[in-house]
Amino acid sequence: MSHAKDVLHVLIDPLVPAEDAALIAGVPPELLPPPEGPVADRPGWAGRPPKRRERGDSYRWLCYQDGYRAAARHRGGYRIIAAPPLTQELKPYQDTLDTLAATTITDEMARAAVRDEVWALTQLLWEHAGLAAKVTALEEQAESVDTSMVPSAPSHTLDAARSAIADRIRRLEQYVQRVLAAQQAERAAAEHEEQRVFRQPLLRDQAVQYSGEALDLLARASVGSLASHLPGPSPEVGTPGTAHASLRALRQRADDLVERVQTLGANAPPELVAAVRHLNIWLKRS
Repeated sequence: MSHAKDVLHVLIDPLVPAEDAALIAGVPPELLPPPEGPVADRPGWAGRPPKRRERGDSYRWLCYQDGYRAAARHRGGYRIIAAPPLTQELKPYQDTLDTLAATTITDEMARAAVRDEVWALTQLLWEHAGLAAKVTALEEQAESVDTSMVPSAPSHTLDAARSAIADRIRRLEQYVQRVLAAQQAERAAAEHEEQRVFRQPLLRDQAVQYSGEALDLLARASVGSLASHLPGPSPEVGTPGTAHASLRALRQRADDLVERVQTLGANAPPELVAAVRHLNIWLKRS
């Protein structure tokens, strides 16, 4: 059974600034400076520097020099791992980690916790993939020899390790879901408060406007027809069960309102002026 060749991967520490991390990730792993040891200002793969103007720098160096220099600034902030391609069984875990790493979390401490856990779990997942490939190769070799002297391959231990990694990923997912739910609740509360502050004066103005319109409607409905040949409303016609005392109280309130509006003069709102006109007619006929 043939195995796919190991592929170099770069794991970048979450403490590396995002801009530099993006530059480092854009460089092929084999071109990065080693995480430890001396680092040349210009690596061998960059070629000789141009000596004449008409001869430019190498294409590789033009493409990757910024990423190489960013890696040199962050020694120890990344790891180059030779890991085999993830199996179909492990790929969903990596997809989940990639999704969690890209989740937008506003809380700084929660974002750092998720970032560090994703970093740790990614390393564990890749190490598991590499060790699983070695164990598989060992089992294939053991099939052709006397296995009585060869201890059994630790497949069950690897399965337990995979289960432990999966459990940590699930718990990380649950934590992120709680953080996102808290963010949503906080955002909804802030939006509600903003709407309340914004809408409060608007609602107050609408209440004043509707009160004036309701008063105007009451006056016009109570006065009856303005035609002179039609009888006016009798004192008994009004709100069912209205007593004479209530009618007198209503007349008193209407008189007070008319006086107050008249004192406003030209400053009186048009709605109140219309209401007073109808109230005067009603007061004369009632």
